[in-house]
Amino acid sequence: MSDPLDFPRFFEAVYGYPPFPWQTALADKICREGWSVNALALPTAAGKTAVLDIAVFHLAVEAERPLAERRAPMRIWFVIDRRIVVDEVTQRAKMLAAALAKALSSTEAKDQPIRTVAEKLQALSGERPLAVVAFRGGIEIDRRWALGLHQPLVGISTVDQLGSRLLFRGYGVSPRQWPVQAALCAEDSLIIADEAHLSRAFIETVRSVTSRYRQWADQPLRTPSALVEMTATPKQGGNVFELTSADRDPMVAPKLCARLKASKPVALDEPDAGFIASQTYSATRACPRPGLGRAFPAPANFERPDPVGEAPVGAAPYEKRHQPSAARANQKSVDLRKRRRKSSHRAGEGAVAEHNLGD
Repeated sequence: MSDPLDFPRFFEAVYGYPPFPWQTALADKICREGWSVNALALPTAAGKTAVLDIAVFHLAVEAERPLAERRAPMRIWFVIDRRIVVDEVTQRAKMLAAALAKALSSTEAKDQPIRTVAEKLQALSGERPLAVVAFRGGIEIDRRWALGLHQPLVGISTVDQLGSRLLFRGYGVSPRQWPVQAALCAEDSLIIADEAHLSRAFIETVRSVTSRYRQWADQPLRTPSALVEMTATPKQGGNVFELTSADRDPMVAPKLCARLKASKPVALDEPDAGFIASQTYSATRACPRPGLGRAFPAPANFERPDPVGEAPVGAAPYEKRHQPSAARANQKSVDLRKRRRKSSHRAGEGAVAEHNLGD
């Protein structure tokens, strides 16, 4: 299990196809040196998500090492500022976790590479070989991920969700949990920032947290922590991992070469002027502002969504409902004063009637 060349067998047993040459080379490098790379210069469609598999495999390789010698972080965070990518990577991570859990009870020879990794990971936690959690808006977050320090974890998050936790202000997190989740996200963690060139502020924040602020601890921190930028356009300098020559050889990696050399045609169509004018006029009428509507006169053949005479029953006329916001506010104030006068007048009439009845 200590041989990093076992990674291709593990990868193929999980997914049913062998890894690309760069994925095997990176696994070999990480198992020998730890996370010494600063950035992964990998193009789109090169299979970058397999970095999660490499990180999980690396943790299994070093699972038996004492904490002071272990270089593989317990928690692996994949950060990308797109919700749809968060969902896609979460599905892959859950597939890996399910394969590890299933292999524990399997006796088939084909599952042996997966079972070996699963047993190593389970020895760390005593429960599940691998847990998966997703951080993004619009979903319910499984809070069980923060219950233990020794659970191997793959977390997929947007920039804001993980960044807020690192700064003790986690979105949707109670103040009592702020320091707990900040520690779990920063310590014993590998943070992989995908499309790092789009999240420079997040990168600098993570660097400050994982380097400068660690020195403030009362006792030296022995847990491993690392930040890896993943982008097709890395900054100059540092330890950057790139594609190997084998990855560009059609005889060695035909699928990857086909992806790298695939044409990406782009067609430029002339927009219809009438359609643009209609859409612009609709937008300005839907969100009226003083003076804006006059800049975009309605096209000659433009049909209003509810012309005068066809408004819903009980609705105000079209012009009144689509007048500028300042005019609407003034009209509401006038209507409110009228209603108050009517209600006070009716209350006075009722008092007079009661007085006459009492007489």
